[in-house]
Amino acid sequence: SGRGDVPFLLIVLSATDGRAAEIIVAWLDAGRPIWRYLPAKLSGDTLEAQAWANGQRFALRWSGRDGGSATIFAPANASASTTPFNTRFTRLDG
Repeated sequence: SGRGDVPFLLIVLSATDGRAAEIIVAWLDAGRPIWRYLPAKLSGDTLEAQAWANGQRFALRWSGRDGGSATIFAPANASASTTPFNTRFTRLDG
């Protein structure tokens, strides 16, 4: 099941008309802070990024001007029973 009560931070550093972006994502995993700097692909209301070739994959979707949802998928080598991490984010500069 999702863990929507865990703090999650998304910072979009840059985005181009060519559908590329640079982002920073951060969250708590078992009380431990985790962060990643990633290149991302922008398509409509969704940013998608992958930490490394077989690493965590991120899908960030805006549901409106002020926020949206984030899903962090487990690395490809994780057990089949590993569920995606789901949470929401809110725009802080708006």
